[in-house]
Amino acid sequence: QYSGTPQEGWDKETLAVEIIGDYCFRGASNLTQVTIPNTVTYIGGEAFEYAYKLKSLTIPESVEDVGWLAFARAGFEEIVLPASQSRWINNAAFQECPNLWKATFAEGNTIVQDRIFFGCEALRVVNIPEGVLEIGSGAFAGCSALQELQLPSTLQAIRNRTFRGCPLRKLEIPAGVVDIEGSAFLGTM
Repeated sequence: QYSGTPQEGWDKETLAVEIIGDYCFRGASNLTQVTIPNTVTYIGGEAFEYAYKLKSLTIPESVEDVGWLAFARAGFEEIVLPASQSRWINNAAFQECPNLWKATFAEGNTIVQDRIFFGCEALRVVNIPEGVLEIGSGAFAGCSALQELQLPSTLQAIRNRTFRGCPLRKLEIPAGVVDIEGSAFLGTM
């Protein structure tokens, strides 16, 4: 278990964690829970990759960006993505998380990033709020348990390979969608 909160009696102003560096907890095989303080603005590439036993994770709104594969192949089962996810530059943050079955995007998100859940084979419940305008390229590609998805009425674009390989059985495209890129639904049915 790790908490970025300074110990009692320490000067919290000078010890506040702002960045979790690249590879910081990569392969931390016994890490089960992480509390990321709301002082953190950046989580580095592969920072929690292969943290197989990581069951609990809360990402605060203060996180402005995450590096490539920051949480890839980690063990958590559910994730709530803060609205700041819309500003993240890097892709594939949660790629191939084997136990992830539920993802919820908080109100205020405007985009689902490219490859964010690529290859999450257990993912079957996704909550996307109103206000989301775009679902990025390959965002849910290879999510072989994803059979149903409710898209927000605000959605305007579905990018390339977004749902490639998903066994979708029920999906209603909102009337406001004006751009569906090639291969967006390749191998879905």
